Amino acid sequence: MAHNASSLDKIDSFHNWKHGLLEQIDAYRHWLSETQMASEDMLNRLVRASEALQKDELTIAFVGEFSRGKTELINALLLSDFQQRILPSKAGRTTMCPTELFYDRVRDTSYLRLLPIESRRLNLTISEMKEKVDLWNEFSIENDHPETMAAVLQKVAEVVSVEESEARALGFSGSSLERDPVNPEKVLIPRWRHAELSFKHPLLEQGLRILDTPGLNALGSEPELTVSMIPNAQAVVFMLSADAGVTASDMQMWTDHIAKTDEEQSKSCYALLNKIDVLWDDLQGETHTAASIERVRQDTARRLGIAPDFVLPVSAKQALLAKVNEDQALLQKSGLAKFEKLLMNQLVDAREKLLYESAIADISSLVESSEKVITHRIQRASDDLDHYRDSLEDIDSLNRLADKTQIAHNDFYKKLVALRSSRRLMMSQKEILNDLIGMQRFDALAESVRTAMQDSWSTKGLISAMTSLFAELDRMLDDLMVEVRVAEKMVHTMYARFKNDHSADHLHPVEFSIKKYRAKLVEIKQGFNRYRRNPKLIVTEQSLVIRHFKNAFVHDVRNVYEALSHEALCWADDALLPLLQYTVEQKQGLQEQLENLRELAKEQKGKRDACESMQQTIEQLQKQKAFTHQIAEQLHAHPS
Repeated sequence: MAHNASSLDKIDSFHNWKHGLLEQIDAYRHWLSETQMASEDMLNRLVRASEALQKDELTIAFVGEFSRGKTELINALLLSDFQQRILPSKAGRTTMCPTELFYDRVRDTSYLRLLPIESRRLNLTISEMKEKVDLWNEFSIENDHPETMAAVLQKVAEVVSVEESEARALGFSGSSLERDPVNPEKVLIPRWRHAELSFKHPLLEQGLRILDTPGLNALGSEPELTVSMIPNAQAVVFMLSADAGVTASDMQMWTDHIAKTDEEQSKSCYALLNKIDVLWDDLQGETHTAASIERVRQDTARRLGIAPDFVLPVSAKQALLAKVNEDQALLQKSGLAKFEKLLMNQLVDAREKLLYESAIADISSLVESSEKVITHRIQRASDDLDHYRDSLEDIDSLNRLADKTQIAHNDFYKKLVALRSSRRLMMSQKEILNDLIGMQRFDALAESVRTAMQDSWSTKGLISAMTSLFAELDRMLDDLMVEVRVAEKMVHTMYARFKNDHSADHLHPVEFSIKKYRAKLVEIKQGFNRYRRNPKLIVTEQSLVIRHFKNAFVHDVRNVYEALSHEALCWADDALLPLLQYTVEQKQGLQEQLENLRELAKEQKGKRDACESMQQTIEQLQKQKAFTHQIAEQLHAHPS
């Protein structure tokens, strides 16, 4: 099948960039091992960088009220090659449960997995349920049979008729319930709680993940979706109707679940004015139509508080039709091509920057440090060669050069011993950090909050118990930073002394910051504040409130806390790594130089042969320098 070139090219370039980084990291690791310069700490750091690149995904969440065209847009973006609508998209409610589109690269197969709505009775998050295969209903997908595939995917729109009391027990509020037209005493609820659709598509195979969400009422009954899944997406596409603009329910959804906080500047939010074909007016002409659409676009940008460039008019229906019929003029008129280009460019550029800062920057610095060490070795070897050429004696001169090299080697050996002693101090500091922010401490806090909630006799008591989680976390993070500052002061002193002793100004300590974690916790807390201010909370059963809080807020806070704990402990491990690695490489280089000089003296070669041997050593080092320089350049390269 032929896939859209513009979006595919950008994602493909990004994927190739990540693959190239993995190759360079692997090449650097092999070089360190072959030259006997690979410490265990260094290898662990390279493994973490590789894992970060391999696990990286780009997630786009499509959010909007019912019948805004979210699913039709996804059909146009990803599924037009099937020459028909694959995901159910028609008038009324079609996406009844959150649906994730991706490709399962582990199983390497296509399938639809559906989580029954009854799973809401279990005290488990959706993330936890994803690991429990027996909870899901799975259906195979055949990519080569679009009709069969479309029939299977109709299941995501299925509803079931239940008693109203049953619906409430499952977390649905009365105002969101739709009466069963066949049996008015009952209500209709989604048959499924969550859907996962894995199928082969170049964009999905390379790490793109799409989240298709239901409308406002469904969002409100699934806190984990609004607290975790949507905020964790790299981009949110907010679907509106061009002929209606921003309605009251649209504005509520935007304010409660989408609008970026000051801490979320890395997330991209777009508003799409769908169904612009409704405004196409053949009688009044394209100029009048364009002016009408522009007025709605500017008004939407003003009301949502975003730049007009992030508000784009589209027609998902016409875009799908244009792609199926290969009508380029209609595709341009539909506005989809412009949106695809903007989305992919900004999404990939932002992700590239984040990946570089989190996984590549310090690896690049270590490679550049290796290059500088080789430069020093070339200089020392060249000086030795010049000195030997100018000397009158052969063997004695080589021995004196070896003795001089031995002194330098001994110096770096002592420095390495001292650094390893300093690292033991850092490991003691690591234990302190672990005591402050280890997962056992968080789990104990979460359990105490759950107990307090169970013991509460009022909504006010429930809210007080829940609020205490965030207050205690703030205090724990403050305690953590006190100890981090103590460790950082020690580390900075070591670096200053080392750079002064060895003229290694290029070495810098890795800074540790909890800013992004605090920002994420602030974001979660803001979601919690919206939740606790909801009037429906007063009439919600206590057990349901506890389950919502645990599955949505505690689960997401735990993920942030776990990531912070991991980074804090890794920082303690890596704080002295640049100094240790620089010293190991210098020591090993001097060891090789010493052995070469001793061997030349022992063999008692003539001056000419000895000079040739020393020149060959320099040439080998120059090749190593070119090799590390090439790796450093590749690590700095950007997707084309």
